[in-house]
Amino acid sequence: MELWAEDGELSFLAPPGVFTDSARTVLRAARAELLSLLEGGKRLAPALLIERGRVDDSSAEAPAGVRTMSFALSGPPDRVALEAALTELVARHEVLRTAYVRLRGFARLVHPPCPVTIVPGSQPPRPHASRPPLLTAALSDDHVLTLTVHAVAVDGMSLALLMEELGQLYAGAQLPQPPSAQLQVRRERAYLSSPEAQAAQRYWRQRLGDAPGLPLLAVPGSPESVPVEVPPSLARTVRARAAAAGTTPFTVLLAAFGRVLAKVTGASDMTVAVPIAHRWHADDERTVSGARDLLLLRLELDSGDPVALVHRERINAMEHGRLPFEVLLSDVNPPRAPGRHPVFGIQFALQGFGARLVPDLLDAQLAELPIAPLGEGMDCGLMLWDTPGGGYVGELACDGAAISGLEGVRRRYLELLADVF
Repeated sequence: MELWAEDGELSFLAPPGVFTDSARTVLRAARAELLSLLEGGKRLAPALLIERGRVDDSSAEAPAGVRTMSFALSGPPDRVALEAALTELVARHEVLRTAYVRLRGFARLVHPPCPVTIVPGSQPPRPHASRPPLLTAALSDDHVLTLTVHAVAVDGMSLALLMEELGQLYAGAQLPQPPSAQLQVRRERAYLSSPEAQAAQRYWRQRLGDAPGLPLLAVPGSPESVPVEVPPSLARTVRARAAAAGTTPFTVLLAAFGRVLAKVTGASDMTVAVPIAHRWHADDERTVSGARDLLLLRLELDSGDPVALVHRERINAMEHGRLPFEVLLSDVNPPRAPGRHPVFGIQFALQGFGARLVPDLLDAQLAELPIAPLGEGMDCGLMLWDTPGGGYVGELACDGAAISGLEGVRRRYLELLADVF
């Protein structure tokens, strides 16, 4: 049962039969105490990730799953002003001062604003999801600022929003209050009971019900990775190919990745998971939260031009993409080898806001991207970020028992982009 305070009154949400007459009597007797607790900043409510069942022991209790960004500054910052700006970030966004604690399952305990202290060196304290703040900072003697945020609290878009606000707050700007992540939760609940959600479930059952896995990836190994750089000159070729096809660079980059994997594995039918920002309302664009989700694209690469195929598949998927991935899982369960992810084995991401990750702060230069590791049970993944110079940088990671020789895979990928297939 979820309990919250709204306009001085207690509100609740519970499955049928849970909120009994005896429970109602108990809550009425404790009404004043509960209102004081809830309105005092320590209210219990589910976050998006809890709502979708994504918070578990490994993600919430373990000091892991963090996103780290490092910035080379042109000189020493005003430490007092920088700490004040970081502290204000935590005060503005409740997800950064939230503890994820076990209360018959995981619950979300929002703490009052708390200070952020910059430690010396290059390694900030690793934030723990049960002990706010979920944002930590370090500053080295050579003026490299390193920020670490727990991944349970933010998606990629949130990182860009935080960095934009950090530069503004350091400069002394007064920013309007951001929308609460709780509004996203309520909108998602309303969507899940709508006819549109039911139609999306039917679409995904039909589209993915018989999707095969890659044929060579049955035995888990250890992840291997190589850096990938698409220089600005090659990126211009990609953008020109996309414009000629009436599509986006994302489509061209993914189509080339699919072609390379098809050549390496012999598979022409594969399901690719693409991370998306689960933001379907105008206010969500200004909300810091763990609103990331996955969009599944089934690539049947033997049925025509791969760029046109990926373009159509992406449009169709986005029309039904508001359905959360966890809901989709309950209906779609194609055959996969034991130890592998039950629905997909390939990940692809083009984070189109890489240039926004750099705060307007002492000519900051991004020194380290927040690249997420290849997920457990995954076969292969490619993550790319755009760069201020117009290129793309990132990482290619694959299960070593599945696809070896990543240097060759990377070379084939770049050659395919240059040939605009």
